[in-house]
Amino acid sequence: MRDQLFVIIRNLFEIGILAALFYLLLRLLRGTRGLVMLSSIFMLFALLQTATFILDLSVLSWILQKMLYFMPFIVLIIFQNEIRRILTVISIQYLRMQHWQKRGQMLENPLVKILCDICDNLSQNSTGALIAIEQKISLNSHAETGKIINAPLLPDNSLVETIFYSGTPLHDGGIVIRKDSIYAAGCVFPLCEKEDFRSAHGMRHQAAVGLSEQTDAIVIVVSEETGAISIAFNGHLRTMGNIDQFHQQLKVLLPPEPALAPRIASWSPMQWLGALAIKKNKTVTDDSKE
Repeated sequence: MRDQLFVIIRNLFEIGILAALFYLLLRLLRGTRGLVMLSSIFMLFALLQTATFILDLSVLSWILQKMLYFMPFIVLIIFQNEIRRILTVISIQYLRMQHWQKRGQMLENPLVKILCDICDNLSQNSTGALIAIEQKISLNSHAETGKIINAPLLPDNSLVETIFYSGTPLHDGGIVIRKDSIYAAGCVFPLCEKEDFRSAHGMRHQAAVGLSEQTDAIVIVVSEETGAISIAFNGHLRTMGNIDQFHQQLKVLLPPEPALAPRIASWSPMQWLGALAIKKNKTVTDDSKE
């Protein structure tokens, strides 16, 4: 009796895991071209299998059986973008967990105030903008599609407004913020894969969500029509009601800087030994001079 109960519980557990994985897969592929292609392939395969069974098509049946061996490779080739997106989402969640575990006595990231001032000016002037803030995942491949400028990002910086001015050659692309500088401008970002989103939003918003689907970047969009400020992160777009809401949201997303005390306390043993050796050598040198 116990063995039968154990088998039932084990089977239910396996079914639950498979159902959860299938649900997560469908949720990640929802509204994308990959889901449409996957449905079409399964329907075509089912129709061919039915035809071979009814009409006794031995050659076609043999071909379909052989195709099953190569199905994993076919799936990897066809759905490489979706697989990359799934792996990116997993890595983003892991990095976010690390970020929240390290939050302690922290100082607000200075980029928050700078970007709030810049985006507020862009919004008031109804200047369209697309700003990607690089995080853990490198944006080199996307930055190379534009022009590398490596200019400092300052509180009163008018360079961003100049870049996105409609008369400049770089205004149609996005800029990449790396640390405290404008690393590149005029960059081309990948568009969102969700068909329903693409039909309801413009190119800047599609590019913002598309980049946030493939990387952990925080992407800011300023609408040219309405002046509304939106943030795309982890494949989701959120429009801010006002500049204060934008400030709070950016403060949450951007990793804060550690205060002075945690920096000293977080020294590694090797750093401590190195500092001790330098101090000892300095003492010996001073004694020899005397």
